[in-house]
Amino acid sequence: MSGLTEARKRRVAELVAAHPLQDPAQFRDVATELADAGRYLLVEVAHRHDGRHWMSGHDSPEAAARYHDGQEYADDWQIVTVVDLDTGEAFADEPCTRFTRTP
Repeated sequence: MSGLTEARKRRVAELVAAHPLQDPAQFRDVATELADAGRYLLVEVAHRHDGRHWMSGHDSPEAAARYHDGQEYADDWQIVTVVDLDTGEAFADEPCTRFTRTP
């Protein structure tokens, strides 16, 4: 395995330790599967349910934002962070208000 892959796996393992997964059984090997899912790991918490976390890999922070905003129950999931698995840099979300014309 390359050093980059090992670094990604270590970062995933650290994030999973800090943010327990909602369904760890969905993975055969959590660190490997999430490290291979994309460079940016989105960590969300099911704040309206059990306080457990969901993690998903994406090619960019923008792709992670589109995934979060486009999911069926987006309001049920609070973004914890997005982490660049190659560098370890973490990103916070920036909520904004948008108004649309009412019919």
